[in-house]
Amino acid sequence: AEQRRGDDREQRRQAREAQRRVEQAEREAHRAEARVAELQGQLDDPALYATPDGVTRAAARGRELEAERMRLDRALEAWGEASE
Repeated sequence: AEQRRGDDREQRRQAREAQRRVEQAEREAHRAEARVAELQGQLDDPALYATPDGVTRAAARGRELEAERMRLDRALEAWGEASE
């Protein structure tokens, strides 16, 4: 009986930990999605290119967008793995 209680406790702990990983991965994916959308919106804004340093700023935003897309891909993969 004592062993069974210990096993049950361990299963509940593992379930809580798995749920925490799912929630953390989901939050990270949502943050990355929001940042990708924000950067894409900035790059789509013609006003960005109307300033003297607009091309330089756009290039920097483009690099940041690519990094965020990679972060989003990793977050979605982690979310999927955590949800299994």
